[in-house]
Amino acid sequence: MSNEPTTKPLLAGGIRAIGALFLALITSAFTAHAQITITLPGLDINGAYTLTADPNTTLNITEPITGNGGLNILGEGQVNSSAINSLEGVIDIRGAKFRLHGEGRMNSRIFINVRNGGTFFMDSTGQDGIDYLSNDSAVSLIAGNLTLLGSTAEGIGDTEENLGRLILGFGANEISLFKQNTAGKMSLRPISRFERTNNNTLNLIANRDWGFDEDDIVSLYWDSSITGANSIITASEITPWATIEGLNWGRIMTSGNFRYITTTSNYNTGKANTWKFGDNVSIEGGTSQTISNNPTINSLRFADSSQASALTLDGGTLTIRSGGILTASTGSTAPALIAGTGQIFANASAFIHTYKDLEIQGSVRLISQGSASYIVKTGPRNLILNSTGQHVFNRVTIYQGQVRLNQGTIRTNQITVGDRAGTDVLALPANQTNPLVGLGGHYGDFPFITLMGGPPGLPNEEAILRFGGNTKQSLRGLQIQDRGVVDFVGGALNGKENILYLDALTISGADAQLIIRNWDDRADYLLVRRSYGDVNIPPILNQIHFEGYGPAMWREHYLEGYSDYWQITPMPEPGTYGAIFGSLAFGLIVWRNKRRRTE
Repeated sequence: MSNEPTTKPLLAGGIRAIGALFLALITSAFTAHAQITITLPGLDINGAYTLTADPNTTLNITEPITGNGGLNILGEGQVNSSAINSLEGVIDIRGAKFRLHGEGRMNSRIFINVRNGGTFFMDSTGQDGIDYLSNDSAVSLIAGNLTLLGSTAEGIGDTEENLGRLILGFGANEISLFKQNTAGKMSLRPISRFERTNNNTLNLIANRDWGFDEDDIVSLYWDSSITGANSIITASEITPWATIEGLNWGRIMTSGNFRYITTTSNYNTGKANTWKFGDNVSIEGGTSQTISNNPTINSLRFADSSQASALTLDGGTLTIRSGGILTASTGSTAPALIAGTGQIFANASAFIHTYKDLEIQGSVRLISQGSASYIVKTGPRNLILNSTGQHVFNRVTIYQGQVRLNQGTIRTNQITVGDRAGTDVLALPANQTNPLVGLGGHYGDFPFITLMGGPPGLPNEEAILRFGGNTKQSLRGLQIQDRGVVDFVGGALNGKENILYLDALTISGADAQLIIRNWDDRADYLLVRRSYGDVNIPPILNQIHFEGYGPAMWREHYLEGYSDYWQITPMPEPGTYGAIFGSLAFGLIVWRNKRRRTE
């Protein structure tokens, strides 16, 4: 159901569509999940303008968006445009969906940023073709989604959406092409540049095969003459940072003057003794493979199946040249297991895509070393490190899902949790001291962690560092970007205290916030190193919030050996202040009465 108020002029500076306000005015026939639709006039933007679409809210802009400036679209709702727009500047989509449909076009030079899990959606249902962006436009995905829904018209041949630049930026990104007619191919083509930065990942989704020359397919292709920094070029065997629907590896191929992405279909599904150099290995559901030698393969996939699949290492080293590990799934939850003794070694960097859980057992170690190496965890499911071994990486990045360190240790220089979209978690084990250690040398004895959650207005986008109960961890530093959560779950008295020691705490930006969750004021400790003799209150205290308590304060503590640390604790509630001052007043009265009796 929808509620469509009459169109009114917009407020200067922006408009907020607040679903809760309308729900309070609608009869009980509407549920708490009723969809609210609001019709807006056109926008003439000079400077910056913000539209905020709250959950279950759709803003329909039926007249042109014009001007020269920046349009910010924020929230978890949807904004639709059905007019021919001439805005020149930047559209920044953060969390929301921005949909062009009907006659909706961006005919001028425009740069579209898609961030925080937001979506830029081009919907050509009912149209004779697709042509939404000018050839000098650019789309940048930063943990964002780009969707193209093709024309429903039959007999129109090939259809193609051209844009100037397509940029894959930081985070886990997604491109979806859905074809609605039965003939010809539907293509997305960046004309001047297709580039990738910041060790991101890409999942491609479609309702047709990915290719280039065939009929009734979808295609993402670009000119092979495009070169330079960050340009995407032909890969060997597979592209370890790109997957097709979470089931297969993407592969970049060349045809004539063009490059395009297609699906890898050439897998070795045989026994481990048949694996050879360069193979893309697939372990099928319900099977278990054991290796006792030291094979080198190109990639490792656990195939989609309702049955678990396993790999056992018998003291050897499995080297993965591309660094690609994929647990494929279309919804099955049967886990993939790697057990035994030995190690899995990535020649350079490693990309672990988990569309079903991947659990490391026994004493198996994951290793990706080198001054420029890193491990990237993406995909919605969990990487469960249930091995007693020490995993070694120069850097760790968790774009999606959870990395759960149940036992063993991770040795690394730097860990980034989150890409400002969704809920991403690094979970530390219970009953362990310093499960995270540094690489030593100039890197230090402990790692540096960045928690990168969503901005204000997107409360569901969280980056979480989670303790387990009796977890004690030292860090070289903790940085909060936008929204970070430290979850002290499991902390309790009598040997279950959680303690976090920080050499430095940085909160980037005036609107950024550190949330402390599941805090036990009797048992948990958050300690931040200070300069010797410094008695000034840290200025970032007003950006720290304890859930269930309130703002933060500092006080002295009684842990031996840590006198040069602040203790950050919740500020007492007003009622507690009353009890404190009441007790002080009572003590003062008693003290005065004693004095009178002794005089």
